[in-house]
Amino acid sequence: MQPHKATSELNGYPFIEAPRNNANNAVLITKKSVPLFLPVNRRQYLLLMKKSTEAALVIQKKMLAESIKQKANLENTIAIITNYYLHDAKEIDAFLASHDADYLNKPCITNHELESFFGKRFSDDKDYFLDDVADGKVWVIINPGYINKKLPANMPQLFSFTWSQGEKEVGKKAALLFKETFDFKKLETLLQ
Repeated sequence: MQPHKATSELNGYPFIEAPRNNANNAVLITKKSVPLFLPVNRRQYLLLMKKSTEAALVIQKKMLAESIKQKANLENTIAIITNYYLHDAKEIDAFLASHDADYLNKPCITNHELESFFGKRFSDDKDYFLDDVADGKVWVIINPGYINKKLPANMPQLFSFTWSQGEKEVGKKAALLFKETFDFKKLETLLQ
């Protein structure tokens, strides 16, 4: 699950422009007949967030058990960590219980990236979801119906190009040359 926002098009294909010059730009070449991404609703997002919180708790307990040798300290530290992670799980359960299906089935739009998803406590932000796509990013999953499982594993089903052009003039020229001359249509013909 990722936030996704195609900022524009490049030769008719979704183009995801990097927010910073040192980050990667990307263009996706996909089959036109089946959408690659499906939107995630708020309920799906929250349930995944809760599952991730619970999985992080298991990992933390294992790491602590390996690093702390004194049993009293281990049990105390595990109790503190457990309370920390279970607090978010309880907050998510309360949020799910206090909002109706119409609200929870809206597309999941947030203004944070995946890395802040794990570093930010759910309870820290009561205005977690946005209503306007212009203000944030729509969270999506890969459409299970996009991948044709009958095709051999060595058959491409999509192409993704990423590049980082940087601040130097040579990088900017190379990116412009790529955008203007690369034949994306030829690659699309390879997709079944």
